[in-house]
Amino acid sequence: MTFIVSQVNDVYGIETHLDNIKLLSSPFSSEYLPSSCESLPPHIKTNTSSHVVSWKDISQELCPYPPELNIFFQRIFEKFARQSVPDLTEWPKGYAPCWFWHQDEWHGTCADGTKYHINTNYTQWRDVDIIYIDYPFFLKIDEPPYYDIKQIPQHKAGQVWWFRFADEGLGYYWFVGLESFLNLFDITLGSPGDLFDIFQPAYGIHKDNIPKFYETHVPFNEKREDVFISWMAGNCNPINNRTDYVYELMQHITIHSYGNCHHNQEIPDNIREKYGIKEGESAYYSTHMYEVKIDTISQYKFHITFENSNCKGYVTEKVYDSFLGDSIPIYMGAPDIDNYVPPHSIIKVSDFKNVEDLAKHIYMVANNQTLYESYFEWKKDMTHENF
Repeated sequence: MTFIVSQVNDVYGIETHLDNIKLLSSPFSSEYLPSSCESLPPHIKTNTSSHVVSWKDISQELCPYPPELNIFFQRIFEKFARQSVPDLTEWPKGYAPCWFWHQDEWHGTCADGTKYHINTNYTQWRDVDIIYIDYPFFLKIDEPPYYDIKQIPQHKAGQVWWFRFADEGLGYYWFVGLESFLNLFDITLGSPGDLFDIFQPAYGIHKDNIPKFYETHVPFNEKREDVFISWMAGNCNPINNRTDYVYELMQHITIHSYGNCHHNQEIPDNIREKYGIKEGESAYYSTHMYEVKIDTISQYKFHITFENSNCKGYVTEKVYDSFLGDSIPIYMGAPDIDNYVPPHSIIKVSDFKNVEDLAKHIYMVANNQTLYESYFEWKKDMTHENF
């Protein structure tokens, strides 16, 4: 959760100790004074590469929060901390790990001169103007109302709540589309646009980057002729069965798979050398991961761009990366994909009766330069608004 406040209070940090656990300030006093907690101890680092939090470590230093957040933090403890470390000492009422407070902060000025401060300081809960939530994924539960209401703090009168749904589709987190959930917020942002107050694509293209899509770096006559298709995917068990579909397509046409699913190809040595990726080092975690992906895709005439779910408005980077690699996207995913890409720029699996018909079409396009280049006719007209 992110808090946007108009001003920052002074620091009133009072340290006490309980069973070797450091507590800052005092909770639930009749004159509860918020503290910006800028005097907190250094942030306890976590293993960011695997997104692992050591609950035992972060529970050693606790910060105060106002009483209306008690149910929220008790639920966090029960659902995540206690599940991970069964013998973990329960956090005293009014306190939670300072780790939650240690996030990035932003200060700025709006066009009209209004100054703002964005932080994740739970101690200031009562004083903030806006509550901004953009990570609902841990709210999902399997019984009605299908989202964990105890993980959603009390909506304080006078505060404006914003919700932004990004990076994922409704296929996995369909509770986000429930009217009861969206009504918890004053303003919602996300995709598809007919569901949220403000349309925001899952993968937006900044207007300054649009010209890059009209460039051509690897034309038809420089593409590989031995293998036509590349694929990169990490999630091998998506809800739309894309992995099975690719396997069936592989029975009709050769596909080089560089990802975890049906893996049969490694990143070419010349590309690894170009970006200084050492032997045995994973290109996925390299500094130039994105460039490696585009350079690899660009060798092929086609690139498989299958989303992990076929949900309206859920269009990710896959199809756009294929464009930047001068490869025709073979697409499975959002039924309204035509609203997000230029006309006649992709091959949709939904247009074909079966996998065999799709494979025949790919062969036909791959062996006909005129037909192949027709999928890039859109580059001659830079007025397309589908990006």
